[in-house]
Formats: sequence, structure tokens, C-alpha cells
Amino acid sequence: GFCGVTTFSTGAIYAAGAYTSALMYTNLGVPFEIAALIGAAAAGIMSFIISLSAYKVNGYYLTLVSFGLLEVVALILSQSNFTGGSQGYHVAKWIFLGTPVPVNAKYYITFAVVVVAFILQRNIKKSLWGRDFLAMKDDEIAASGVGINFRKTRIAGFFISSAISGIAGALYATYAGYISPDSFGFGLSIMVMLMVITGGSGTLSGPIV
Repeated sequence: GFCGVTTFSTGAIYAAGAYTSALMYTNLGVPFEIAALIGAAAAGIMSFIISLSAYKVNGYYLTLVSFGLLEVVALILSQSNFTGGSQGYHVAKWIFLGTPVPVNAKYYITFAVVVVAFILQRNIKKSLWGRDFLAMKDDEIAASGVGINFRKTRIAGFFISSAISGIAGALYATYAGYISPDSFGFGLSIMVMLMVITGGSGTLSGPIV
């Protein structure tokens, strides 16, 4: 929303955070807090790979690349035995800070993460990076004329957005207790896109509402 980047890979990035954190948490016994951060890093790395493939071309090519990534990730998840394949993957019971999380508490933990993400994005918007994001969104040529490297700025914005999506995926995996490739398809990407469009691209409170 801040950078003016359109991508349909949200489902794939969300899945990267969900599956990475779930596998670390369930198979390796990594604490949820650390597993979620690892999932966020995995989502950020995936976005970095997408960005590099469209680094020297117009932003519309990033949209096309994102379509391909969504299909590739869905195929890998459905064919891999490590992730449970098309039958899905069962996640261990949610333990947060050493305490089992009851059903009602899951909401409050998720809400707290939303508040932290909101504050983080608000501070980024007011920072130098945030002003670069908005300038690039309004006019890439003008932004480049005042010294903003819009390609690198686009990658940074996409990375931050993807890391937050990775955290969301980690929360979803432990909240639901079960994940499957069907949960991260094209429909999810469209739903998130509609949230941004309906709430207002470039705003913080609108998509949340």
C-alpha cells in the first residue's frame, strides 16, 4: 500500500511463514516465539527472491512473477511428504511463553500482535523510509530525480510487508492447529487484496477495519 506494489503472492508468502514455523515448532520443538520469527524470516527471504527476479523491470512484472510463485509453492506443498502433502499438516498444541494457550486466549494474543504490527507500520510511515515509500508510489520518476533508488526501496518495502505476513502465517498455523495447501491458494491472495482496496491502499486503519 505504501510502495504502490501489486502482488498476488500473498498466499505463498503467508504459507512460507505458516509451514516454516509449524515445522520448526512441531518437529524440532523450537519455542513458538522463535519459530514465528524464523517463519517471518522465511517469508521475507521468499519476497527477496521474488523481488530480485523483477529488480530491473517495471513493477507490473513483479505481479506476473507473483502469479508463478503462487502456483509453484502450491505444487510443492501438495506434493511434499515433509509438509504432509495434500492431506495437510497437524500442528502441536499452542504453547506461548511456556504456558498452554486456551481457545479464548488465542484471540488476545493475535490482537496484541496486530497492535504491535500497527504501531511498527505507523512508525515506518513517519520515518525517512516511509516518505521514500510514499514518494515512490506517487511518482517513481520524480522520486528517482531526488535521489531515491526506487528499486531498492521497493524490495525493502516488500520485505517488511512479507515478514509481517510470515508472522501472520505462524499465528494462523498454531491458532488453527492444522494447515493444508488449500488454505494458501489464489483465493487468499484475492481476499487480502480486497482488504487493501476496500480499506484504502496506503492507509493503516482501513484494511484492519
